[in-house]
Amino acid sequence: IVVFLVHAVRRFSPVAAISIKTLWYVCITVAVVVRRFLMINFNSDLNAETLSLIHETNRVESAGFIKTYVLDNQCGGVKFIVMAVLLAVIVAAMEWVWKRYKAWFVASKYVRAACTAIFLLFIPLGITSYILYDYSPNWHIRENTIHTVIRASQTLGKEKQLSSRFYTIIDEVDKDTAVSCSDDSLVVVFVVGESFIKSHASVYGYGLPTTPRIEAEKEQGSLVEFSDVITPFSGTSPCMKNMLSLNNFNIGEKWYDAAFWPQLFRKAGYETYVYDLQRNVDKASNNSFYEMYKPCVVEKCYSRIFDSYCSYDYKVINPFAQDMQQMPRLTFAFLHLRGQHFPYDTKCPPEETVFSASDIKRSEPWLTQEKKEYIAAYDNALRHTDRVLGEVCDILREKNAVVVFVSDHGEEVYDYRDRSNRPPMDESKKAEYAHCLHDVPCFVWMSDKYKNSHPDIAEAVNQAKDRPYSHDRIGQMMLHFAGISTQHYRAADDVLSQQYSSVKRYISCKDDFDCDYDEIVGNN
Repeated sequence: IVVFLVHAVRRFSPVAAISIKTLWYVCITVAVVVRRFLMINFNSDLNAETLSLIHETNRVESAGFIKTYVLDNQCGGVKFIVMAVLLAVIVAAMEWVWKRYKAWFVASKYVRAACTAIFLLFIPLGITSYILYDYSPNWHIRENTIHTVIRASQTLGKEKQLSSRFYTIIDEVDKDTAVSCSDDSLVVVFVVGESFIKSHASVYGYGLPTTPRIEAEKEQGSLVEFSDVITPFSGTSPCMKNMLSLNNFNIGEKWYDAAFWPQLFRKAGYETYVYDLQRNVDKASNNSFYEMYKPCVVEKCYSRIFDSYCSYDYKVINPFAQDMQQMPRLTFAFLHLRGQHFPYDTKCPPEETVFSASDIKRSEPWLTQEKKEYIAAYDNALRHTDRVLGEVCDILREKNAVVVFVSDHGEEVYDYRDRSNRPPMDESKKAEYAHCLHDVPCFVWMSDKYKNSHPDIAEAVNQAKDRPYSHDRIGQMMLHFAGISTQHYRAADDVLSQQYSSVKRYISCKDDFDCDYDEIVGNN
């Protein structure tokens, strides 16, 4: 199609023909390199999820991604740049050979026949087909690049239909759902961390003091840490969609078919405040779970959205404190932190840096000085999250308040292999992969006033802290803390309820296949 288009346009505009050919070369080269990059670093391909992720990424996140995956050779970025350059050189050389020897090619009928055969049989295959392998003994032939791009674009259209379904549910809940609240004065805060590796928190036994504020609250009896909470996903957007909706992912329910529980808080009389530090910071792009910020959702679900950029998470504390001083009798606040999103050295203020490479005492053969610095930067970012969570508790200490903290997903920083960030699963190390990427910390902090006025809930928290749980069901627990009665509440999905029912917990671990988490890690 492209060849015939170039020939047709050349009759009218040689410049346009050259532009079309150049654009084609650039697009197919980029697609081939991107597919290779996705396969090696994420065991993924060009698909609707990948395109959605690009669509949801703002400039700050894009800069961090480029720094971590392209400019940092630890993730192999240089070889993909070299690959793109080599492909460009090959294309340029082929063009030069054709122009230089075109007359000779055309002169002989045998050469013309041979070239035609090569073109018809091999050139389309060479351009469109691409073989990738996933480090397993067997090679896997992937769908050709052109068909992959077309199919991904078509699937992306279906994703938009799912978004429309979510907007329909918002309208239905707004019109038809009856909601009530048993409390007359209460602050409920839901804090979502980012890329928080549970095993790097000292409250869970890590060797460095990364969570001193959390541990202090635990010693005072104000905070309870849950020991067995997982996330089904290793990406922020699917985590957010399933956490903030009342579906149960593990039994096949979809986020776009379930109630959006912050809306139920609003209908119950809560003033709802949103402090999303990952939200659209450049005002020129979308963000994770962009559907929750569409005007048709905002007007029905939120009282106020914090709309300022914060270079570090602690900078949200002052505006949060000011809002809490003027809080109405029922207040719900959602905080989404930048947490430990790569690159880690940009998530902790320099003056708060505590750990360095010398503090990393591990001795695995892949741990170079540079990689130990990388781990130390991650631990410093985690400690900054601990500080922010501690200050949130300080602000609410004298109020009737409850705070729930959970991370969207985990991360890897050379914990058990020579890989970092969110690499694909190694078949021989499934359990380690599941623990790093899918184990998440979960904390519940209750003020003295809340514990005194809700002793039954305080007791339920202590009884529930070791139950196996998946945070796609966390909305039911939030309704319980807030005293909200609604037809959308299900006690079987509420970990605080005596009727709580534990189900198989699945994680998306490879090729969109949902794996049984407890089977992978060896739990009964």
